Amino acid sequence: MISEQSTPAQIVDRYPSTKSILLHYEVDDSSSLPLHELVSNRTGKLERLLSQLERAADLDSPRCVPKGYET
Repeated sequence: MISEQSTPAQIVDRYPSTKSILLHYEVDDSSSLPLHELVSNRTGKLERLLSQLERAADLDSPRCVPKGYET
């Protein structure tokens, strides 16, 4: 789960596909500061970033594959 307390370094380490999203938001992907300290939420920017990171993280997460359908 990604939250505003997560650091970009932790997020990218666990979910590599999030790196491009962080770069788009001009967030240093190797930073050890929490997201809420790096991204202002005055305009809802932090909420949008978290939403996009969650979607990308879903793509990186292993899926349940029914037995017999393993690749």
